[in-house]
Amino acid sequence: MSNYFSALLILLLLTLMPGAMAEDDAPEPPKLKTEQLLEIQSALKAARRRLQTLKTATARTSQEQEPDLFADLAKQSEEVAKLEGLLEKTASGGLTMKAINAEEPPFDWQHEMVGITQPVIESLKSLTNKPRERAELRTTIKRIKSQQQLLQKGLLSIDRETAAASDPQLKKVMQAMQKQWQQQLEDLNREKIVTEEQLRVLDEGKTNWHEALRQALNNFFTGHALTLFIAIIAAAAVWLLFRLLNRRIWTHQPGLRSSPLYRFLMYSFHVFSTIFIVMTLFAVFYLRDDILLLGLGMIMLLGVLIGLQRTLPRFLREVNLLLNLGSAREGERVIYHGVPYRVQSLNVFTILENPALAGIRRLPLKQVGELNSRPELENESWFPTDVGDVLRMPDGILVSVEQQTVEQVTLRAQRGTQFQYDTASFYSLNVENLTRNGVFGINTVFGLDYRYQDKILDDYPQLICAEVPPALQDAGFDPALCLDLGAEFKIASASSLDVLVWARFDSELAESVNKLERVLQQACVRVCNRHGLNIPFPQLSVHVESTPG
Repeated sequence: MSNYFSALLILLLLTLMPGAMAEDDAPEPPKLKTEQLLEIQSALKAARRRLQTLKTATARTSQEQEPDLFADLAKQSEEVAKLEGLLEKTASGGLTMKAINAEEPPFDWQHEMVGITQPVIESLKSLTNKPRERAELRTTIKRIKSQQQLLQKGLLSIDRETAAASDPQLKKVMQAMQKQWQQQLEDLNREKIVTEEQLRVLDEGKTNWHEALRQALNNFFTGHALTLFIAIIAAAAVWLLFRLLNRRIWTHQPGLRSSPLYRFLMYSFHVFSTIFIVMTLFAVFYLRDDILLLGLGMIMLLGVLIGLQRTLPRFLREVNLLLNLGSAREGERVIYHGVPYRVQSLNVFTILENPALAGIRRLPLKQVGELNSRPELENESWFPTDVGDVLRMPDGILVSVEQQTVEQVTLRAQRGTQFQYDTASFYSLNVENLTRNGVFGINTVFGLDYRYQDKILDDYPQLICAEVPPALQDAGFDPALCLDLGAEFKIASASSLDVLVWARFDSELAESVNKLERVLQQACVRVCNRHGLNIPFPQLSVHVESTPG
């Protein structure tokens, strides 16, 4: 890995510093420009003599009388000023006193944008130069032919009128008009010949489509594509460098991940690495003199900055979240879609997990900002069930949990039927878990006749409790799994004295809860049979009012 990284780094340095070796050579002494300066001085003397001659000539006349002479004077003055500036610029190595003393022009963002986008537009225009030139030449030829037809039609009419004219003065005018129209036709003919020759030259230089495609691809891959490839290699090398630094610096401090200062430094490091990668791309474009890619990069960067300006408020909220200073914090408990989760990792895509559910939820920061977290409590429950638990549903159906994930919970009834609930809906159900605490309880109510009222508080409850263990053993259950048992008078109902019988069993018998309820009823009936007790049934008393005779 280190050898690979070293090779990439060497390639990056060789790419970005093509002139590094040249800098080690001894600098050459600057060349003198004496001959060039003498030539410019000679031309300047001649120009000044001509300017003086024109000044002398214009002094004896006025601009209304000799406008051309004054126009020549202005042109000659510009020529002298141009040569003087050229002499100064050549002697000073490209500098002029006027440029040094010139004030900085005011900033014009429209002008700057034009300067940035102009190379891009020029490059796009160059792709269609020849097709556009051919189209313009064909349009010109078509226009000339149309004008020729109109001129020929007009000349025929002028020829007829000239031949028919008897007045000498009219005939002279018509002949002058005929000469003018004929001259215009000849000019159009010359223009047409020149235009057709230009079109012929362009057509001769036109290559077939596959040759043009080959040349275009060759120019692309040896120009912009090569620059882009070098820029990508350089950016990848820089990214790899920062990646290695990131592993060395931040992965050895796991206990500080939730610290705001730690997260601020970590994300500042990531931002700095991103800026450095972008600077590397622009450095490659600049050193390779690729104005097109440099302009496109500037436009894209400007677009990104404008987009960031529009999303600045949301960006600041997300920065608070990343620094672990927002409403949802790493390692705390949140409620998402009605289900509790732990914020496992707070990042651009935050990971939520529930220890009791399989899978994770990955949320963008925008959604995480709408959540509110709180610290976890010791031994806090995350979900009402675990895989393998036996449950009694609100409608009384007995089911077992086969699978539970962050999306759904799969249940199976004793008769084999499978149920599926989405996790949030299942979490809101009021289910009875018969397995979770290792024990579960059941109870039943049994009624005795009112004639046993004197013994209903003590004797009969004791007889029922004594009968339950044998009944369990007869039903195939181990009485030792009955952890608690009791019976007591509950209520005097309309037709019976009701006794409440309850029992607590080990969760090993959770799947047999319905049978255990029946066993309790069977134990009560056995007591009645053994001791000759009557089981009452609902009675209705009818009072008949007698009518006087």
